[in-house]
Amino acid sequence: MSQDFYGKRKWVKTRKHHHCWGCGGSIPPGENAHYHSGVYEGEFGAFYMHAECYEDWQDNCQAGDDIGYGDIDACQAVRDRITAYIKSLNANSGDVQ
Repeated sequence: MSQDFYGKRKWVKTRKHHHCWGCGGSIPPGENAHYHSGVYEGEFGAFYMHAECYEDWQDNCQAGDDIGYGDIDACQAVRDRITAYIKSLNANSGDVQ
């Protein structure tokens, strides 16, 4: 399924305790966080992310990546495994059997 629409996407200073969607960690009151809201598969949802997690998500994840709660490192981890596999194939391509 797909994102129906995004509502707000903005930087906020939290007024109460939240959990980071990216890593699942705590975001205490008064900390800067990135806030997202919108409708997904017909249901309204909103979440907060640490600044570091949001930047990691922007740098390493692409549209269509299936990222769940606490999975912010999933995009980069998959890309790292693929890169290592391709490098191993390239390193072995010169071997003649």
